[in-house]
Amino acid sequence: MSTLTTNLSLVKPDLTDNADVEVINANMDLLDAAVASKETPTGAQTKADVVQANLTAHAGAADPHTVYVKHSLATAVSDFLVSSGAGVFVKKTLADVKTILGLGTAAYTASTAYATAAQGTLATNALPSSQKAAAGGLASLGSDSKLTASQLPSVSVTGFFTDTTTSMVAGSTYTKTIPLGLTGKVGSLMLVTTTYGSISIIHFDTVQARSRGIGNTPSNGNFYYKSDGNLGCAGTSVSLSVILQNAYISGTDLILVFKNNQPETRPLNVDCFWEVQA
Repeated sequence: MSTLTTNLSLVKPDLTDNADVEVINANMDLLDAAVASKETPTGAQTKADVVQANLTAHAGAADPHTVYVKHSLATAVSDFLVSSGAGVFVKKTLADVKTILGLGTAAYTASTAYATAAQGTLATNALPSSQKAAAGGLASLGSDSKLTASQLPSVSVTGFFTDTTTSMVAGSTYTKTIPLGLTGKVGSLMLVTTTYGSISIIHFDTVQARSRGIGNTPSNGNFYYKSDGNLGCAGTSVSLSVILQNAYISGTDLILVFKNNQPETRPLNVDCFWEVQA
């Protein structure tokens, strides 16, 4: 009885079987088909050359692993390699990565622990837009990239005071300190005596000895040059008057020093308009 071969199922006649041409031909067809399905020498060499070229490129790369990664992602434009275990990597899409990181979820959207891509840092280090041009916040710029006039700090301060109650004994001085709220450099004032109607215009700065001005004497209406020591009279004469002796800036204060030259106690009785520039 005939048998079959293991791989191609060729018919193997028994020694007692008669020769059969059809069986022989069938075996020949099976052999021919099997040979045709195998790689030809030329084709096998072509594939071997491709493998060799890839191995050569891999070995010559600055980091041989990049070749593997490149081939692994060759058909993935925006995919990522993510480790799923020791030495094991899987490909993930951009959407997959966002899900892994928790980005785009309701909790992420409501959180203040993250910043936008434009901010590029944690939100705790970012300043909210509500602080723009707000008190204690940030100044905003105009179309010329400069601070707007409304946001510039004050460069001058003005004020007024009247004093009809301070009583000065004979020969005494009285110092009035006026807080300015800025570090002043120069200033001017107009001093009016309510008792006699004399007027003095004084210019001053941070040096006491440089104070200068003009003032009138009510008794004759003439105006006189005034200098440190006698900047303004509050009476008919220097020797018998309450005078503004000194005016100057000390840091953030305006200092006015009055002196009573009368032989008796007198009220101050003055109105003063002043302006100081930073």
